[in-house]
Order: sequence, then C-alpha cells, then structure tokens
Amino acid sequence: MGCYLLAAYALTWRLWADPAARVVSGNPGDVNLVAWFLRYSATAVSHGRFPALVTTGLNAPQGINLMWNASMLLPGILLTPVTLLAGPWASLSLLLTLGFAGSAASLFWVLRWWGASITAAALGGAVYGFSPALVAASMGHFQLQFAVLPPLIIHALLRILTGRGRVLWAGVRLGLLTAAQLFIGEELLVDTAVAAVVVVAVLALGQPRAAHEAIRSRARTVLAGLGTAAAVVAVTCGYALWVQFRGPLASHGSPWQVGAFHNYLYAFVTPSGSLLFHTTSSAAAAASYPEPRPEYLAYLGWPLLVVAVAAAVSFWRDPKVRLAAVTFALLELFSLGNASVIVHGIRYPAALLPWHWLQGLPVLADALPDRLSILADGAAAALLAFALDRARDRTRDRVRDRTRDRAGGRGWGLAGYAAVAVVVLAILPLVPLPLPAVNASQAPAGWQRAFAGLRLAPGAQVLVIPDLRDGMGWQAGTGVPGSMVGGGATIEPDRSGQATSYVYHQRPTAAYLEALYLGRPGGRAPSPGQLRADLAYWHPAAIVAVTTRASRLGRYLTAKFGPPTIQVGDVLAWRHPILQASPGRLAPLRREGTCMSGLDRIVITGGVGFLGSHLCERLLADGCSVICLDNFCTGTPANVAHLIENPRFRLMRYDVTEYLYVGGPVDAVLHFASPASPVDYLELPIETLKVGSIGTIHALGLAREKDARFLLASTSEVYGDPLVHPQGEDYWGNVNPVGPRGVYDEAKRFSEALTVAYAKNHKVDTKIVRIFNTYGPRMRPDDGRAIPTFISQALRGEPITVSGDGSQTRSVCYVSDLVEGILRLLRSSHPGPMNIGNPGELPVLELAETVRRITGSQSPITFIARPQDDPQVRQPRIDLAHEVLGWKPEVGLEEGLGRTIEWFRECSGGRA
Repeated sequence: MGCYLLAAYALTWRLWADPAARVVSGNPGDVNLVAWFLRYSATAVSHGRFPALVTTGLNAPQGINLMWNASMLLPGILLTPVTLLAGPWASLSLLLTLGFAGSAASLFWVLRWWGASITAAALGGAVYGFSPALVAASMGHFQLQFAVLPPLIIHALLRILTGRGRVLWAGVRLGLLTAAQLFIGEELLVDTAVAAVVVVAVLALGQPRAAHEAIRSRARTVLAGLGTAAAVVAVTCGYALWVQFRGPLASHGSPWQVGAFHNYLYAFVTPSGSLLFHTTSSAAAAASYPEPRPEYLAYLGWPLLVVAVAAAVSFWRDPKVRLAAVTFALLELFSLGNASVIVHGIRYPAALLPWHWLQGLPVLADALPDRLSILADGAAAALLAFALDRARDRTRDRVRDRTRDRAGGRGWGLAGYAAVAVVVLAILPLVPLPLPAVNASQAPAGWQRAFAGLRLAPGAQVLVIPDLRDGMGWQAGTGVPGSMVGGGATIEPDRSGQATSYVYHQRPTAAYLEALYLGRPGGRAPSPGQLRADLAYWHPAAIVAVTTRASRLGRYLTAKFGPPTIQVGDVLAWRHPILQASPGRLAPLRREGTCMSGLDRIVITGGVGFLGSHLCERLLADGCSVICLDNFCTGTPANVAHLIENPRFRLMRYDVTEYLYVGGPVDAVLHFASPASPVDYLELPIETLKVGSIGTIHALGLAREKDARFLLASTSEVYGDPLVHPQGEDYWGNVNPVGPRGVYDEAKRFSEALTVAYAKNHKVDTKIVRIFNTYGPRMRPDDGRAIPTFISQALRGEPITVSGDGSQTRSVCYVSDLVEGILRLLRSSHPGPMNIGNPGELPVLELAETVRRITGSQSPITFIARPQDDPQVRQPRIDLAHEVLGWKPEVGLEEGLGRTIEWFRECSGGRA
C-alpha cells in the first residue's frame, strides 16, 4: 500500500502543491459539480444530519434528486472534516490520490487471496489502479475513478458461490460493499454487476460438471448468502432507491445519447498525451476523439495486448488464467457498444457485437458501454498476474515453488525473471504522466461581501451569472448562495419524466445572460414576455452577476432592473429584482370609481418599506389604485408581495433621485422614500441627503405636473434632542447639523422647507406629517431601532441591549393608528406640519422589560453606550391632530407589541 500511495502522490503531486486551490484540468464543469456535492454533504454533516436526497441548492426552483446525480454521498460524508477545514478542492485531491492507491491495493489483496504471488499481485494491482482508464476518469469523473470496491464486490460474490468462508458473514460483506458502492457511484456498480455476471457465467461454462455439483450441494447455502446480501442492501439503500425511482424528481432513462458512448478500435492502441510514452501524432489522434476526454478509456497498447493474448494461449488450461482472459475479452467487446466497426476499410455491422443484443435489457439500456473498460482493465491485470505465476511455475518443481513462494516469493529462476521482464515491458506504455492541474474556480473579488450585503435568507434562490460551471464552483468554494438557479450538468426529469440535463434545457433568459457574460456576439435577447415568465418561474431573491456596469451584461441588467443594489469588487447584485418600467409605457391603471374624496390614483415613493407597505395595503383596501415606487435600498418587495396580483397595484423599481416619471393621471403623491433607521442612514449618508433633497424635488415636481396633492413623510427627528417637552408643531427643534444623525435630521428639515416653498410659489396642495416612533409587522429585525431589536434578541434568547441606563423615554405608536392619522391628514385641507404619534411616554428600559415579559423570554438585559445625539426624551403633542382630524391612537402598547411579536415569531419559524 505504501508503494501505491507513493505512486499516487507522484501522479497527483501538482494538486498537492496547493491542494486547497488546485484541481485536475480538462473538465471544469464536472470538477465543480463534484466539489459542490462534497460541500453539500459536509454542510449537512456539520449540522448533525445526513445530506437530504432532494435539494434546491442547485437547479432551483425545481431542484435535483441526488440519487440521479454523481453526488458521491459516502465520500462526501467521510471527507467532511477535510472539506470543512481545507475546502472541497482539498477533498478532491485526497479523493483522487486514494482512488488510485486504493484501487491498486484492493485488486492486489484480491489477487493475493486467490493465490497470486506478491510480485504478480503487485504488478496486477498497479495495472488496474493506475490504468489509462482510471487516469482518464480522473478528469472529473471521480465516481468512476474511485474504483476501490469493484474487485472486493466480485471477490465477496465468488466466496459465496465457491463456499469459502462463513456464508452469512460473506453475505453481509457483499451487501455492505454493494451499498457502499451505490453511494459512491451507481454506474460503476452496474458495470461491476455486468463484470460479475460475466465472471460467474465463464466460471460455470468453463467447468460445467463442477458448476452442476456446486448447484446440487450448495444451492441453499449460496441462496442464504445472496439473500443476506440482498437484505443488507434493502435495509441500507431501500429508502434511497425509493427516492430515486419513486420520490420527487424521479426520472427514467439516460440523459445522454447512450449510443455515442462506445470505444473505438484505434483507441486500444493509440496512447494519449496523458501517458509517458506517446507521440505527437498519437496525442493528436487521442485529442480528436469523438467523445469528451474523460471517455478515452480503451487504451492498453500493443505490447500488453500481445502479451495478454500469448499468456491466454500459453496457459489456457489454467482455470484462473482462462477465467480472466475470457472476462477481459468479453468486457472489451461489450465496450465497443452497438456501433458498426470498420477494420481495414471493411464495415462490420453492429449486430455482430454482443452489446447489440444486450442493450435492450433493463438497466443495460441506460448504461454507457465504454466505461466497462475500467472493469476490463482489472480482468487484464488479473490475467497478467496469474499468467506470470504460471510462467514461473514451469521453471521449477511446483511443490517446492509453492513452499518458497509462501516464504516470500524467492526462487523465481532465470525464466521466471524473464517473464517478469516481459510483463514489465508490456505495461510500461501504461505509465501515466503527472495529472495536469489548474487553479480551482476561485470566487471573484467581492463575492462574499456582496452576499453579506444582500442579507438573504439561508434558502433564498439566487440567479448567478454565469450559472454554468463557474457559479457552481464559487458556490462550492464559499457556501453561498444557499440556493442557486441552474448550476451545471445536473440530471433532472423533463415533463414526461425522461432523464435529461439542465445544460440542454437552460431557460432562454439564462442562456442569453450567459452569452453576454462570455462575450459571444449576436444572440437574441428574450422578449419582455419571456423575461417575465422566466423571472416568475425562478422567483429569485437576488440576481448576482460577475461583471461591471459598463459591460454588455451590466448595461442590460441595469436597463431591466435598475441600478444594482450592491456593487462591490467584480460583483453587481440586485436584491429582490423587479423589472424596470420603461418611461411612457406604463399601462393605465383601471379606475375603480371615486374613493377617498376623489383621490383615486396614488403614487407612493418608498412604498415597499415598513410604513409604505402598510399605506399601500390600506389604500388598496379603500378602493384606490396604487403605484408603488422604490429602489429597494432598505425596503424589500416581500413586504408587498401579497399585493402583486391586485390589478389596482403596480410595483416599479425607481430611484427618485435620478428621475421620476409616471404616465397617466395622478391624484396624490406620498413621498416616503428615505432611509429611516439610524443603522440605514448612518450607512447611507449621501443617499439619505439626496433623497431628502433631490428626491423631494422630483416628487414635488411630479405632483405639480399632475396637479396632484402632495404629502411629505417628515419625522420627529426634526426636533433633534428637544429642549421642550412634549414637542408641539410650533417648536423649531435642537438639532446638531454636523453630528452623525444630522444627515437624516437636516434632510427632513430641508424637505419640509422645499414642500412649503412649492406650496407658496407653485401652488401645490401639500401636507407635512411629522411621524414619531412607530412599530408593527414588517419592521426589519436588523434595522437598529429599539422595538425590533428587543424582540429579535428576546426571541433568540440573546441579551437584550439597552442604550445608556435606559432612562431615556420614547413614545411608540402602532402602525395601523399611524396609517389612519396619515390618511386623515391627506384627505383634510390642513397643510401641516402635523405630529402623528402616540403621546404615551415610557422609559426605554421599561419598554425592554415589557417585550421580555410578553415574549416569555429569559434573556438578560444588558446596557451599552448611548449613540451620539440620541435624544433624551421624545413625546408628541397631538392636540392639533385631535382637533383638526379627530384622530388619536387606539391600539394599546400590550396589544400592539403582541401583534408585532407574533409576526416576528412567524418570520423566524416559530422560535420562542
């Protein structure tokens, strides 16, 4: 085993130069796919569970059935520590190395058990474990390259059939080996079954009397062993096989053109460039092989084929040699598939080949015959090993030879050494060059920062561009996104249940975006209807593109979805992408009659935010038509997702600081666009100032153009850290214009001044509402304000953090009360400014204790430093609202907090 490991290291040393970042070159799609499966399995195990057999981590929203894909579940589970510590690429390097060394060692052990000498078994193991077929399979077909178990499975079967060992234990071993191979690679298990049937058939036909006697005397024992094996397989694999053939995304047939996967005669004797001994012309011929490079499996070379034929003829009477030779010949004939063969210009029909008559059988109809070469190489290795021992036996007395061989393999004699030399020379053409390696598909700059900024739910579906190969590799390397649209050559069912591949059924929008990424010329962009249909099918929480704003891809996405939510490094990202409406092409909304005193068609900027979404909902309930504008900077379309199907509701992605256009009549403009929480406006200070100034100008301009009523959502922050308590509308405030909160405070003060100026100079019918602290469903848990912070911490069992000593006071109003007050002001003739809020005042510490009590949480309360310019008191005087609007808040604190906490519980999956 040590020698095999050294040889495997010599073959893979380019990978081990940097195992966490190097992979075998030549087949990046399959390499990334297996790396993805290793990451998937490791993630599942790290969470204390086995990998789910159906997942939407790839090919969302449909997902994939792992049993129909080369998921290598067993190696993925066993390599979890390596994958978590060093990444999936290191696991792939280890898997390849163990595949070469382990395959050689397994056949060596089997040959030794069946009587081969150490020298012969060592050479046989090397021929199998480092065969050209396994070297070719190492280019992405890891489930074939890890051929450790097939020799052990056939060995366990032969032990049962020949009555060697305890039959029940032999059955358990066969069952466990079969189950293990099923979870490594089902296709290689099928090939192993074909080889096993050939071995048994040749064994029985070669010794018919012995076979008849064995059936007569050991039938019950054999059936008991095979039954035990079947029971073990049923217990360990029954559920997985049910999921594969009867569960979600079950398929039938093969996704590939099976008839194309067969060996060509010239491939048996034409060395590829991956072997040490090759010529330029042979390497070129191998490179032009009709099938992909991992399918160049047939090569054995003239020297080995000649020696194999000579050995078979010379030692035909030896049953082991005869068995290995016939098995080798049949498997190689099978590997020619069902294709006509041309020899010296003469075409021989496919009907002359055995596979032509076998391919219609169940399971074999979907098998790729060229891959039987892997098992054929094992038979060739056994043939050489047993023939080598027979050649040695002819040079000395057989009894003495067996004694010396058991003593350590001495006494080969001159003729024996000559036989070894002949075999070594025959297998020299099989010596491979070190595997070519390239850098693994590393995530582009800004990849993880972009996903961190998107703040997506763990299972949120993301359209990644490019989605084929590279996106899947980046997902494997970093673990994000958790669910990706498309992916790679994954197997999925079509509408009829026929197995197919995602690469054949990429949706038109994804194919076009991929073409833009690759810089392919031409290509027809999807129609607006096709684009909407694809987005409706995917329902992506985000679009993430590795590109720049100036590229064709970047320009296209920006034109369709507006400016990206995040631009970092080489990554552009759109959170909750909504198609951008083209100016002048907004279809007129249906007018539903008079409502709200003639206010029928209303535009709300910032409409997907906390307050904006509640206003949209209420206005629709009142019979209005609503046009919701938002750039999704801090709000999420999920807040209005339940309104999308309403024919009187339109959602448009707009940045009001760039332009503002709405076709058709407008009766009112409600300007709510602005970051509103300290977390947001401290992170987005320029954007906050722009939306309070330029955005307000654009909103007022729309109202002036449409002769519409205008309502400005101002804030109690215009009062700053007040010196007057409670605060009335006639108080001018105490604001620090250069403090950290000044960007929000002064933006709102400036927007109020603009509103008054438009009312005086342009005769716009304006209203100003000063909104005090409000709470309710749809607040972001991470927006930094007191109530959502306290609730989130309490539900998670974390310490509840109170700023300062908690003596500062707040007045909090439930959102439905606030919406009622705003709409009463909108319908009234009063221009404002008008305070809308709950005058009930309480210390922040008491608010935290109330949240903890209602949630039933055991979270401790801890104290942190107060932010700069945090107001000490905040309480509205609402006499004006009560006198003019007849408004006052109705929902008490306990009731409002209860509703809000229940909503937070539902969003967090019911955690308490």
